[in-house]
Amino acid sequence: MNAFKCSSKWVCIQLLTLLFVSLFSVNSFAHKLAPSLLQIDELDNSHFSVIWRTPIDAAVSPRPVLPENCRDAEARLVQVSTAIERRWTTRCEGGLSGKTLRIELLAASRTVAMLLYQPLNGKLQRDILTADHSDFVVPDEFAGASVLTQYIRLGISHILIGADHLFFVTALLLLAGSWRSLLKTVTAFTLGHSVTLALVSLELVPHWPALVEFSIAVTILILAVELSRTDVEQRKHYIRQHQWLVASVFGLVHGLGFAGVLQEIGLPSGDVVGALFAFNIGIELGQIVFVAIVAGLLYLLQRSSIPIYQHVKSAIILVMGGISVYWCLDRGAEMLGQIM
Repeated sequence: MNAFKCSSKWVCIQLLTLLFVSLFSVNSFAHKLAPSLLQIDELDNSHFSVIWRTPIDAAVSPRPVLPENCRDAEARLVQVSTAIERRWTTRCEGGLSGKTLRIELLAASRTVAMLLYQPLNGKLQRDILTADHSDFVVPDEFAGASVLTQYIRLGISHILIGADHLFFVTALLLLAGSWRSLLKTVTAFTLGHSVTLALVSLELVPHWPALVEFSIAVTILILAVELSRTDVEQRKHYIRQHQWLVASVFGLVHGLGFAGVLQEIGLPSGDVVGALFAFNIGIELGQIVFVAIVAGLLYLLQRSSIPIYQHVKSAIILVMGGISVYWCLDRGAEMLGQIM
């Protein structure tokens, strides 16, 4: 296609090499990166109930590490939706006050973990553990934790480690012909995913993770194909002429994916609406930061005296298209396997 016409054989080789490498590395982020959950409830001064939930399809599964003064009872293993959940009780001589709880292998799994700690006499403590912040020191005195802050952080973390969502936002960025068009398109996408995120999280509509993940991959493939068209073809095509409408419809699909994350970790029973709102705000903040960085870099390349912008754009579209095809096949096979 004319959109990928190379100015030299060397440029063509670079683009094909980039595509080849991306397809070989795609397996490391082929599935959704849902957060894990560690919930600890204090039963008395030395006994605690523990719940550890982690995605069933994670290539590398993170694991919790309790203090050395804790002795675990036998765990009960159950499957909850797309996650594996372990439940057990532990006896910690002297309690957990001042002790450190840690999640290992968060960097290798490319995920985050929500930690909930419920003291016997005190307010629920929340924290989000990441590769750079994998420890939680149980405080001696408990203060009320901010649901707003914690779920905003979770939303930001999820959007920034979700390769499929970032690919989609990048496609919207490349599709927009102006800043005004980009603002309208991204706003439409935001409104779309906010609707389904709320409906699923409040259990007003059903959720089928395998179908959702396959559909998200399809939306990325559709935009990659659209971006590969020539300028003349683009001006005549429906997607180019109705970007905001397409973005809002596709946003409904991606909102189902965001809702799956909240289903994995759960919403606080006392503030469901607040946590849902905060999570959505976090997604928007992360999205804004990502769009600003990518748009700024592309603008600098476009204004540069070195004719590299078109080659970078073509490379992005090639990688996006190649990976979305892989996702469609991989996730489609998983969905069919569940049906059959």
